[in-house]
Amino acid sequence: MAKMSGKQKSAVKKAVRKELKALRKELKDAFAIQAVIDELQVQVENIEEKLQKAEDRIGALEGERDVKVSPAREDLETPSTVPNEDWTVAQLRAEARKREIPGYSNKNKAALLDELVQARPADS
Repeated sequence: MAKMSGKQKSAVKKAVRKELKALRKELKDAFAIQAVIDELQVQVENIEEKLQKAEDRIGALEGERDVKVSPAREDLETPSTVPNEDWTVAQLRAEARKREIPGYSNKNKAALLDELVQARPADS
């Protein structure tokens, strides 16, 4: 191998320093990216824990719903087939929609009830 001049050695050293600086920057960036990945993994684990707790609560609530039906509640679950004051506005509107009563969406509870009582039942 031929001997390098002082100028050539200086140029090589400069190139090596430049490459070393670029590698250090890439390493620093890689560490920053890894820190973000680690934080995201922690967040994912926390979300998975919350999801599992929510699923457990839903399962428990579904179990309670199946078990706890009081007799008073059963009466509410089977509403009268004839519209009356006990029906909600949503129930009255659904029945009006079913019977194709025009303008039902703009009517209040009293007007809906009046229309439904006067109109023929949907089953007839």
